[in-house]
This record gives sequence, structure tokens and C-alpha cells, in this order.
Amino acid sequence: MHFTRTIWISERPLSMRQAGIVTIALALLFTTHKIYGADTASITAKSDDGIYIGLDDGTKWLVSKSGAPIVHGWAVGDDVVEIDDSKHCSGTELINADEQGEAVCVRDVSSNTASITDKSDDGEYLELDDGSRWIVSDADQSTSTTWLVSDDVIYLSGSKTCPSIEIIDIDEDGDEVCAYIVK
Repeated sequence: MHFTRTIWISERPLSMRQAGIVTIALALLFTTHKIYGADTASITAKSDDGIYIGLDDGTKWLVSKSGAPIVHGWAVGDDVVEIDDSKHCSGTELINADEQGEAVCVRDVSSNTASITDKSDDGEYLELDDGSRWIVSDADQSTSTTWLVSDDVIYLSGSKTCPSIEIIDIDEDGDEVCAYIVK
């Protein structure tokens, strides 16, 4: 199916109000065209809470906390498009091409993902399939006790609340713990 848009502009001078309406209409026209003209990737994995998505191009993305409620409504199989709109994001922004809803800020974590291969029952110790071993902070061990061997995790540099490394279990609704690597 092919759609053609025709815009008629009067030959006589436009009032400021009319010129503003035409400008807005043109901006909307070209913004929509930009989204449809871009390459898409399909969602192959998504956490229930919307903090993580994996795409068929092999990339893995951590979604901003403000974008997670939007991504929560997306489904595996939906197509997403990367858009260039640095006004809203310091990094990458994705939009669901199937819904054309709000764009969300994301961070590429493709090189920061692993699976749990071993863990202690008390939640103190985690081993990941990349060979790294971790000690979970005392305050977070009750969270990591609920995690399972084979759960997928993302590990990120520390934050204000976690000066070491944050490990986020993307199979357990984005539960996160603060952990220290064992050397």
C-alpha cells in the first residue's frame, strides 16, 4: 500500500498563524517520514518490567527508568527504530515503529551481559558464564537469593547508591544488587 501526501500552499501571503500551522504540518510530515525511512530491528527478548530489550541484530539495551513503563507495553516481535533526537537523550533513543508512541532513552549493554552459572544459597556469591565471580553486598543478599542459575544479568559501573558494580537480573523484573568482583 502506498500513501501520497499533498500539501497545498496558497499563492497569496500567509498570515503568521497560517505560516505557523504550515511549519508544524511540514515538521510532522518529515518527522514521520524519518521514522519510516530508517532500518528497523525486531525485539527478541524483553524483561517484564521494561528495563531491558534484546534485538534481532544482536544488540542488548538497558532502558532508562522513565522509559521502562513505555517499553513494558511493547511485545517480542515489535519493530523498533533508532532515532536521532539528542534533545531528549544523551545517548541512543529507540521508538516502537509498530506503535509510533513515545521514544525511550536506552544504553547499549551488549558487552555487559552474562548468565549466572553458580550461586550460593544465601545470596552472597555469584559466578557468571564469563568466568567472573562476585560477592554481593550484605544489604542486597536477600534479593540475590531469589535469583536462579541460568538467569541473565547485566553488570554496570557503580552508581550513587552502589560504588562498586551493579548487577541487574533481567529475568527477575530488573532486581539489582551491589556486588564486588572476587580476584
